[in-house]
This record gives sequence, structure tokens and C-alpha cells, in this order.
Amino acid sequence: MGGALRHVTNLLPALVEAPGSHTYDLLVRSSVAVASTSGRVRLIRWKDDRARSALHRGFADLIASGMRARKYEVLVSLMNFGPVFCPIPHILFQCNALYYSPRYRASIDRVARMELALRRRWAIEAMRHAHTVVTPSGAMAEMILEDCPGLAPQKFRTLYHGFESATLCGAEGEAPYFGIAGSPKLLYTAHLGRYKNFEVLLRALAILKTS
Repeated sequence: MGGALRHVTNLLPALVEAPGSHTYDLLVRSSVAVASTSGRVRLIRWKDDRARSALHRGFADLIASGMRARKYEVLVSLMNFGPVFCPIPHILFQCNALYYSPRYRASIDRVARMELALRRRWAIEAMRHAHTVVTPSGAMAEMILEDCPGLAPQKFRTLYHGFESATLCGAEGEAPYFGIAGSPKLLYTAHLGRYKNFEVLLRALAILKTS
């Protein structure tokens, strides 16, 4: 969720090529299809059934990761949550805007709202004690700070999603032709969630079809 898998797939080769002699440990689900062939990067596998469990996840992020962190120089949490109290500098990524959207909170039922409130409080406390909070855009940082008064703005850093421009362009610097004949096609790549506004997309397609 929140693009963490995409971060990991790009982070692995970057760590291998990074200057210096640092070594890195990455905690990933057992089902995540990533591999490391470098002795500088060690993958620590976490069984899926435990990773899916809110109880195990809470213990791992709140307590175990803080205990393990004692033998490291820095801890990076890509999944919105992490230990509230960490003995080393903690860099916390915030990639899921749902926790900070009053409009979304008002649109869900009471049970979902209570669960979201617990996760939101956990994320807020983790951000409060983190060394650095990373967001994929300045707008999201502003959204969090507006919805969560009391957080320190100076902790926030924006790290935009990067891409290799050469993979998006042809030899002449133009967008490649995908060989799709006939009517225009719309590709909408997203997690199938109500908050992704699929309803708006379908209504828009109906309007386009009649125009």
C-alpha cells in the first residue's frame, strides 16, 4: 500500500551502487518478488500471515523494530508507520493520504472510522518522534500539517517519485506508439478502492460516450 513496493524495487539497486562501504538490511514480506545478489544488501523475510495480522504488525512496528534498531545507524520506515520511540534516527515515509483526509473520514462507516482513527493516531505519534518525515509531494505535507496540528514542519522533506525519462520516450524524444488501433483507450492503473474515485471515472466515461 502507498507505493512501498515501488520504493523497494527501485531502492535495492540504488543501495547496491551507493558509494561507501555501508551494509543494509531490508525487512520484506515473504511473497514480495525482490531479490538481492549483493552482500551489501540482506533481505530479511517476514511471513505473510504475520505481516497481514494487525496484532503482529503493531508489535513489529511499535516494539520489535525499535529494539532491533539498536544495532543500526538509521531506521527507514516506508509503510506510513514505525516505532514511536526509536533509539536511532528514524526516517518515516508518509505515502497514504487517507489518514489525513477529513472528507474521507466522513464518508466511511463507524467501524471503519474507528479503525482509521487508531491507525491515524499511531502514524501521528510516529511522525512526532521521527527525525525526518518524507512525503511524495509538498501538497501532501501541507495536508498532513493542516490536519495534524502540533507536528513540526521543519521535519518534513519532499521526495518526488522519480522515473527514467528514456523509458517513456522514443528515439526522437516523442511518446512511443503502443499500437492500439480503433477508438481511444483509457488506462487507469490504481488499487481497486472506493477512495480512488472509480465512480467518478465511470460517470465521466458515460458522458464522453454520449458527447
